Amino acid sequence: MGNHKGGFMQYKGVNYSEERKQVDRRFVSSKPRRTWQVAKIWSQHEEIIRRLTLGQKNTEIASSMNLSKAQISNIRNSPIIQERLAIMKGARDAYTLDIARDIKEFAPKALEVLKQIVNGEDSSGLPIGPSLKARVASDLLDRAGYAPVRNVQVQGAHVHLTKSDIEELKRRACVNGPVIDIQA
Repeated sequence: MGNHKGGFMQYKGVNYSEERKQVDRRFVSSKPRRTWQVAKIWSQHEEIIRRLTLGQKNTEIASSMNLSKAQISNIRNSPIIQERLAIMKGARDAYTLDIARDIKEFAPKALEVLKQIVNGEDSSGLPIGPSLKARVASDLLDRAGYAPVRNVQVQGAHVHLTKSDIEELKRRACVNGPVIDIQA
């Protein structure tokens, strides 16, 4: 592989010693990085936490609140904010699970009402129009996996046949099976 001569590494004639390495100054800042941590949560921080919980990006929050992206990033990465975010996300997830449970419990009642509409039964005594029945029936079929066809791909050929071509097709069809003769 390489040779160690005089305390430096050489490979294919190139000197890779530590003394010869140069620092790539594009990624090294001459100034120390200024960061800060949130010590106490203020109303502005609460708004940032709320927006982060709703899924907004740092850039969106920064532009709408007239703050820099760096400020939002520093606030977001502060331990006290991270702790509050975890609590808020946990509450959001629990609320989502509660809603899902409520929907699951309500679904049989809603299905019964939809069945009554389709059957033309109404507890209020008002007539149910055919368009409402059709919409409800269509929605039910759609949810059951019987959705209407949305896109139909048709491939066809446009052919010009002479009278003799048509007669030949008829003759071959008669040989191969029953044919309904249509007079043109």
